[in-house]
Amino acid sequence: MQKRIRVLPDLPLPVAWQSCLAAWLQSVYDRSGSERSRIVYRNQIMRFLDTVGKSPEAVTRSDVRNFLSQSSQGNRHRGEPVAASTQNGRLTALASFYRFASTFDVGGTPLFTGTLPTVGFPYLAPDITYRAMSADELQRFFAVIPHDTIIGLRDRALFLCYFWTARRRSEIASLTYGDIEPATFPDGHQGYLYRYHGKSHARQIKTKELPLPAWEAIDRYLVASGRKATIKASDPLFVALYQKSGHALTSNWLNMRFKRYAEQAGLDTERLSLHSLRHTASRERRQSGQDILEIKELLDHANLSTTWLYLQRYAGEADTGARLLTGKFGRL
Repeated sequence: MQKRIRVLPDLPLPVAWQSCLAAWLQSVYDRSGSERSRIVYRNQIMRFLDTVGKSPEAVTRSDVRNFLSQSSQGNRHRGEPVAASTQNGRLTALASFYRFASTFDVGGTPLFTGTLPTVGFPYLAPDITYRAMSADELQRFFAVIPHDTIIGLRDRALFLCYFWTARRRSEIASLTYGDIEPATFPDGHQGYLYRYHGKSHARQIKTKELPLPAWEAIDRYLVASGRKATIKASDPLFVALYQKSGHALTSNWLNMRFKRYAEQAGLDTERLSLHSLRHTASRERRQSGQDILEIKELLDHANLSTTWLYLQRYAGEADTGARLLTGKFGRL
């Protein structure tokens, strides 16, 4: 059954535009299968319409330009200039919405018939920030997580899963106990596999081997917490231990937890985030000799070029020319 999306709250828009917005949000969900994508796109459009204070058909290119460069509205960086990636995200949402409105039929006529106000705006080159952790930073991060408390064991298992699997935030946060099961792999070795929903493929279940250090950490946490004896297949793996709801930990909470340990370890919390474990894992695998094609499959990248750029950014670009000249000029 197709999931229907409701637009909340009611918007101060003409009825036809409300219908268009609801249909567009439904199409975002239908295309991606991701509720998060729907929410992100909806929030961008709501913020834009609230900023310009106009009906969508009255929007001008100047309105779009001002919105794209509007300073941050978040609590943490309120009033500060936004990154190129943020501006690109705003443009993507607006362009998608207006393209949809130009084909949305109202009595045999497209709802939006003017020139799209988003045409001609370029996507900006993304800001490149080195977010991978050095080997020393990784050691310091895990060193501050307690080994002798249930919460520490849970958090250690959680962050080890992110490092060993190189998964994205939601892909580990949503794991249930039933998503992990014993397996015999094609080369004959025995271990565990896990199932997850990948980015942009919310309807597609993927399976990969769960590295043994991650499984052992999960098992220690479940045994120590007493959950191992009663946990059901549908129960989330990682939960707030002192709440009876048993709900999975939220994505924002996980990142805040990461930053708390990073701060305790004396690391740069402005530069690092939970996603840094994914960057670090891919770089360390490449530096240890893993084939780039295997890393591409691990990261679920659609194109090898994406993996190449990903690794080049975090592993550094080798200077083979300098090594060739060392024999001739190395004694200068």
